[in-house]
Amino acid sequence: MALAGNLETASLENILQMLNMNKSTGELVLIRGSKRIGIFFIDGAIVYSQSTIPAHGMETILIRRRRLSQADLQMYMALQKHSNKDLLAVLLENNVMTRRECVVCLDFQTDQIIFEALGWEEGTFYFEEGRHPDKTVILISRNPIDLVLEGLRCIDEWREIRKQLPARDSILEIDFKENRDSQALSLTQAEFNLALLMNGSRTLNDLCALSSASEFDTCKAVLQLMSTGMVRVKRTGDGQPVRPSTTSGPHASSERTFEETISLAPALLTTTTYRRAAVKVKGLAKGRGLPFTHASPDPRVSIGRIKGLVATVFKPRK
Repeated sequence: MALAGNLETASLENILQMLNMNKSTGELVLIRGSKRIGIFFIDGAIVYSQSTIPAHGMETILIRRRRLSQADLQMYMALQKHSNKDLLAVLLENNVMTRRECVVCLDFQTDQIIFEALGWEEGTFYFEEGRHPDKTVILISRNPIDLVLEGLRCIDEWREIRKQLPARDSILEIDFKENRDSQALSLTQAEFNLALLMNGSRTLNDLCALSSASEFDTCKAVLQLMSTGMVRVKRTGDGQPVRPSTTSGPHASSERTFEETISLAPALLTTTTYRRAAVKVKGLAKGRGLPFTHASPDPRVSIGRIKGLVATVFKPRK
């Protein structure tokens, strides 16, 4: 089928639905300025997608989701170049990732690309019928209708989130002093992981770059943490402090006391597993001789060490 046009007059959601209903096979190409997105279909299902936007690259996704270190990524990219195969195919062949793990990363990539494309209000498109992705790539199967519905919901929610977010270069920090009774809170694992990244010197942009979640989910978690009072803006984008920090001295900002960080753990007491985990973390602290009383803060306990302790007992929620 011959299909081409302008996104100003033809909505992407209608295009995706039509390709699905017609059980089309080929590549839908979207172009806006220097940005190019390719979405491959087989019998109306989305099986692969690619984008020239750096944030959508599989290399970036593997680092953000902590599947590979930067050093390992460079090594396997060299293998990829030598073998002329897709990066995930190389990782699968070398038993670095399972097929299921590869599919999860591809699903995440597809979500991000479709979400980006649904937000385009200008640009051109064309459908190249019969075109298939490279033979070495791992294919998935996604229903375009489901992606459109979820994408449009996220777009509406994203607009509201952007209105409430602080400036992107604002520094965010945990407000420990006002949240001693953390058992009254209920954090998701994503919110807990994000809170661990806040060391009093990172901006919202930094958090989005470091988080393993998407920018949308990261910003949503930031707003949720701010709404509970657990997170506040330490310094605005113009460099003006919002109010004096509650920490001072050698254990301010990048290094926290064990007690301050571990106070986040009881906020996860939504199941017996997490309740036990919180107890185990405190037990680990005692076993290693780490203090966890505010009367004797220990500036030597850095956020990196805390993350290591927490990672030994907290497992991602399925």
